[in-house]
Amino acid sequence: MEWSQLRHLPERHSPNVFVAQHLLSILALICMLFRLPFIVGLLLLFAQTTCAQLPTSSQAIRDPRPDSTQKVIRIICASSLPVGNEPLHIVDGIPVSREQFAALNPNGIKKIDVLKGAQATAIYGSRAANGVLIITMKRRFRLKK
Repeated sequence: MEWSQLRHLPERHSPNVFVAQHLLSILALICMLFRLPFIVGLLLLFAQTTCAQLPTSSQAIRDPRPDSTQKVIRIICASSLPVGNEPLHIVDGIPVSREQFAALNPNGIKKIDVLKGAQATAIYGSRAANGVLIITMKRRFRLKK
């Protein structure tokens, strides 16, 4: 991945978010220097979607590389809401548990959409009160029904 392909993280007014964005940018640069495109793509993807749009987020995805010593990558975003408010996870139109979400192969993620507020509640009901992560997987990585 070229440096020119990196998108800037959205600016926020909270100092905590600024520090988190700055650290993610530095980590992404370090990963690029060591040629770790999996990490770079994952960090940019979750920094752009999860942390920037949901008020509470603590997402974990395992590293699928067999030689990896880091088995879980966790992105945690600060929040003023109480701990335990998890978004609803929808993968290819199917609600999945947190464990199923954590077991997804990040290389298979095609797109992530985030719904929050009244829009999420109107579509998915009260279980979407904390937002919805809608994940679209690449064809060969789709969940078996």
